[in-house]
Amino acid sequence: MYPISNGYGEVVTRLEDLTENGHHAEALLAAVFAIEKTLRRALRFCMINRGFTSKHCNSLLARSGFGDMQNYWPVFDKAHRTLPEVIGSKNCQLVSDAVKMRNQMVHGLRVLKLEECQDAVSSVRNAMDVLRRRSISELDFDPWSTMPRKIKPSLTWLSIQQPTMQ
Repeated sequence: MYPISNGYGEVVTRLEDLTENGHHAEALLAAVFAIEKTLRRALRFCMINRGFTSKHCNSLLARSGFGDMQNYWPVFDKAHRTLPEVIGSKNCQLVSDAVKMRNQMVHGLRVLKLEECQDAVSSVRNAMDVLRRRSISELDFDPWSTMPRKIKPSLTWLSIQQPTMQ
């Protein structure tokens, strides 16, 4: 939907354009897609730095939804924090609710009010901004930049201090 080459600014502009033109339901679909992509790329970066190859990451994340990635996050995070600790509990809950709304809408289970969609888009966008800022500041990686590749498994982050020889 949004190639990385377009950049984060293009995604934000597209969401703003959809919202300004009253296409709140489409904006909800696009916002949830964008945060899932941002999360998937940040998680993939963490996995690579935990020693997994690109191929391993691809097979673990191939069919992963928001809930799966939320469960994987503390395993691969540099400090073993949960996703709610990284983006905030409220943000995480709002994104989870938006994902449910998107799924219900896409599968025809529910017709959403445009105001609900507009509120969800705003919440998702805030959470996406927080996730991106925290990824840049704490992981030194922008999820909307070129992804590193790893062919051979090797550890980059060591979470345990190695004992010193005396």
